[in-house]
Amino acid sequence: MKGQTMHHETTRQALRSAYVNGANMETAAADCGICLRTAYAWKAEAKAAGDDWNRLRAARALEDVETVTQDIVRRMTNIYAQTAEELYADTQTPATKRAEVLATLADALTKTVAANKRMMPQASALAQSVHTLQLLTVFTTEHFPQHAAALAEIIEPFGEVLEKSV
Repeated sequence: MKGQTMHHETTRQALRSAYVNGANMETAAADCGICLRTAYAWKAEAKAAGDDWNRLRAARALEDVETVTQDIVRRMTNIYAQTAEELYADTQTPATKRAEVLATLADALTKTVAANKRMMPQASALAQSVHTLQLLTVFTTEHFPQHAAALAEIIEPFGEVLEKSV
């Protein structure tokens, strides 16, 4: 029976990971070889214990947005630098035209950086908050299991407050 319990825990963790990382529940359940009803039951049990897969999924999505945002800024900066080097070396194009291209690129880069700065702090703050709640949930479950149910009861409505504050 112990081996079977370990199998279920491994499968449960695989399901959780797949779902949190963006797979829909039907696909995650099928990939794990379990029925959809079991998958939803495990998700509900986890939520009751303070492990809200939907919140983690949302935080993961925000992390993805932040990664993409950082990549856009990096790529835009590289394009600007490469174009500037090419324009400095170009002796055929009039200086006024080269300056115009650089000014246009600089404006685009500035706007990209500004837009991304507005997005990243919100995503980062929410992701950090969710991570902190995860750590608190694990800590409570391991060290104060008698309080896990109360924590789960508190975290759910607090999550809504947290989302509105960021």
